[in-house]
Amino acid sequence: MNLKQFYTGRAIGFVIVLVLVVLAYPAWYSFDRFTKTVQVEKCNDILTNPPAPVMMTAPDGTLAPVYSINTCAAVVVPPSLWDLLRGHIVFENVPERMKINPYSFTDVLLGRYTFGPALSGCDQSATTTDCSTLPAPSQPEQQPYVPPDPIQPSETWTSATGTPISLFGFSFELPAGWHGSVYSDAYLGNLHVLVQSDSNDRGFTIDCTPDGKGFEDATRLSSEMRSFTTGGTDYSAAFEKWTAPGNDPWYFLWVRTPQSGDSLNGSSGTYCLTRGSATPDTEEAMRTMYESWQ
Repeated sequence: MNLKQFYTGRAIGFVIVLVLVVLAYPAWYSFDRFTKTVQVEKCNDILTNPPAPVMMTAPDGTLAPVYSINTCAAVVVPPSLWDLLRGHIVFENVPERMKINPYSFTDVLLGRYTFGPALSGCDQSATTTDCSTLPAPSQPEQQPYVPPDPIQPSETWTSATGTPISLFGFSFELPAGWHGSVYSDAYLGNLHVLVQSDSNDRGFTIDCTPDGKGFEDATRLSSEMRSFTTGGTDYSAAFEKWTAPGNDPWYFLWVRTPQSGDSLNGSSGTYCLTRGSATPDTEEAMRTMYESWQ
């Protein structure tokens, strides 16, 4: 083989590889976009039509419904390939109070976008201007702990002794030094809070309103309840310890409006649910919340 034949063969090989890439990319991009579309539709269907609870028997003989958690990540469906080729990068169905985070050229090619809180006040669903290109307002310094997912918290706080924390129309106290990261639900607008004593601690979560927490064959080990009135409305707060085969014990703090015919842990009328593993520091923190919630 002479030198001319060698370079000719390499050129032909390069052209073949280039053609294969050009043919494969549209198929991959379309399939990836379809997969994300199906994922979003399934999440919306689950959140709109949650599965029925499973009834279980507590040690005192009462029946309590157990709800399964359906945690759907905030997935961005990228623009269609036709829109991408036209340079028409517009996103549809952007959740309220959310925006598309800034993205690079590589992110555009891979359809790799993420949601973030729309702190700039830009409503993406009401404009064809990309909200991510608008200047963001100044924000307070974030606390030095890692959030549970790529979406940044809309609010952070650190507890102090004797200082109430406001959340979802209620207030409560915690032992000093606990950090809270507040996240807005991308679909329903509810709140999810991760509370940690430090960045390496599993901590516990607060959901207002909750999707529910479920264990098959779970057993309620202990339960206590108090009542309080806020804004002329009566509420109950229940502090409970549960366990299930193969699982470590968990603490639950329910805040709800008692309604006739509801069992202690019925979802009807439930406003907030706090849950965390049964460790001494979590018990202390959640008990402080239970006693001070109002």
